[in-house]
Amino acid sequence: MRAELYPPLIFPHKEGKFSTRKGATLVEFAFVAPLLFTLIFSIIEFSRILMVQNAVTDGARDAAREASLATSRNASTVESNLRDRVSKSVPTGTEMSVSVVPADLSQAKSGDEVSVRVVLSYSDVSWVPASLFNISGNSQLRAESHMERE
Repeated sequence: MRAELYPPLIFPHKEGKFSTRKGATLVEFAFVAPLLFTLIFSIIEFSRILMVQNAVTDGARDAAREASLATSRNASTVESNLRDRVSKSVPTGTEMSVSVVPADLSQAKSGDEVSVRVVLSYSDVSWVPASLFNISGNSQLRAESHMERE
C-alpha cells in the first residue's frame, strides 16, 4: 500500500529489486564530481593565498611601525623581525625580498618617511601549480607600508 504513494524509482519493487535507473546516478555524479572538486580546491587555494597576502601586509605594517619608532636604529633588526612574523604563514624556504628605506635608521630624523616593502613569489606559497589557474610564473604577492619617523 505504502509504495503506491511514492514514485517507484525510490522504493524497491515487490520482488525487492531497485529500479533500473540506479546507473543514471553514477553517470550524473561522474559528470558533476570533477566540477565540484575543482570548485572546492579552488576555494581552498584562493583562501590560502588571501591568508598569506594578509600576513605579508600585516608584517609590512608592523615592520614600518617598528622602524618609525625613535628607538629603532638598525634596519636589519626590523627586517629580521618581519621575516620571523611572516615565516609563520609561508612554507619553509620561501624566498622573500624585504627592503627598508632608509637603510640606516639611526640617521633618520623625526618626520622622515620610513617605508617597508615585502615581495613573495606566488609559486613559492601556492600548493597548486600556477599554470592550473592561468597565472604566470612570475606573479608576486606584494605589500608596502609607509610611516613617518617619530
